[in-house]
Amino acid sequence: MQAEMYKITVWYIRDDGRGESTVMLKVCDVDTVIPLFLEKPDALAILSGSHAPIHFSLYDALIATGESSGLHLLTVEITGEHTAQILFLSDESGEVVPVMLDPADALALAHISGCEVYVSRSIMEEIGIPANLVLDEYTVSMQNFTGK
Repeated sequence: MQAEMYKITVWYIRDDGRGESTVMLKVCDVDTVIPLFLEKPDALAILSGSHAPIHFSLYDALIATGESSGLHLLTVEITGEHTAQILFLSDESGEVVPVMLDPADALALAHISGCEVYVSRSIMEEIGIPANLVLDEYTVSMQNFTGK
């Protein structure tokens, strides 16, 4: 049986000042957020809407390799606090092919490719935080994040 899945979006990003960032993922239609801890290049890529310089070729290679093999990126699913999967659709068989990734990489890949991100109810309940308990004063602008 397929788990009940909820679409999530990036709510805000907080820079900790030490090279890591917290990305708060908002569960759509539910008053819950999920914290995800990223290294600064990945968070910067999400914030700026561009590729992370360190992972640029890795993400593009993964998408290109899939497409050249007849696999097209469908969605990303956050499957645990430290696990995620990207789902490809096979042109030939019509089957869904999962590939396990770190949640930070999966989220950055989803952002770069434009695919949607989902989380299961069980993961949302396990690691989610009520949105009203999270202060949005930590939202950072591109200027605050990069220092430029």
